[in-house]
Amino acid sequence: MRGLKSISKLAGAFAIGCAAITFSTINVAGELSEYKRLAQHTIEQAQKGAISNVDELIEQQARLVQLGVEACNAYGNKHPKAKRILDLVTSNADMMKQLSLSEIEEKWHHGGELKKHGYTVKEDHFGAVGNLIDAVIHPATTFIALNHYKKDRKPEHLDQVVAELSEVLLHIQYLE
Repeated sequence: MRGLKSISKLAGAFAIGCAAITFSTINVAGELSEYKRLAQHTIEQAQKGAISNVDELIEQQARLVQLGVEACNAYGNKHPKAKRILDLVTSNADMMKQLSLSEIEEKWHHGGELKKHGYTVKEDHFGAVGNLIDAVIHPATTFIALNHYKKDRKPEHLDQVVAELSEVLLHIQYLE
C-alpha cells in the first residue's frame, strides 16, 4: 500500500492547472455525489476485512471509472488546453482495468504513459486536470485490486482499495 508521501509524487505528475471546477459546471448533476457515495461504500466494505459480494464492488469501480471519464471529457471540451492529456487518459481507461497492479502503478500512477506522450511533471498536486485524471486512475486500480482479492482473498488488496479511494476522495473535494 502506498503511503501519503508517494501520493504527493503521483498526483503532482498529472496536474496542469489549478482552476477549481464543479461537476455541475460540466452538466452532470449528481455525479459528484454518486462518485463520493460509491467510493465511500467501497471503502466501508473493504475496511470490514471480508467482502461477500466482490462482483458488486467491482461493478461499482467500473462505474467510478466511467464517472471519471465523463468528467474528464466534459472538462476537456470546455478547456482546450487540457483536452489532449484528458483524451489520453480517457481513451486508455478500459485498458487500465486490464493491467496488473504493478503496470498501472508504473504507467499511470507514476506518469509513465503521460511522459511517453510528452507531458511533464507539474508541482500542482490538486489542480483540476490532475484531480480529474486521478478520478479515473484510482478506481481503475481498485478494480484491479478487487479482482485480485476475488481470486486470493488477501487483505493487502483491501488495504490498497481503501488507500486508493481515500486518496481520490481527497482529490475530488477540490472539484466541488
